[in-house]
Amino acid sequence: MSILDSIQAAEAKAEQAKIDAANKVEALMEQTKKNAEIKGNDLLKEAQVVEQKIAKETAIKLAANEKELIARYEKEDRDMASLADSRIDIAISYIMKKVVSS
Repeated sequence: MSILDSIQAAEAKAEQAKIDAANKVEALMEQTKKNAEIKGNDLLKEAQVVEQKIAKETAIKLAANEKELIARYEKEDRDMASLADSRIDIAISYIMKKVVSS
């Protein structure tokens, strides 16, 4: 085999190695992309589960707070009504004095 044949054979091997390497890189990139998409989808699913859990917990807390506020305001309304009822006689007496003295 001549030197020229050896050089051409080496160049052919180098070209084939370059093609093989490019194909391998492309396959690795494709696999990496697929893995990243799978991982991303998994992360999205986990985030959705956490989001739903937080939304449910928030709804429960809001309902509890709403009940607490309603109970507090109803008690305040009863207290005010009781206070008004306890002073109705004083108000009527005052009004009667004003009417009679006019």
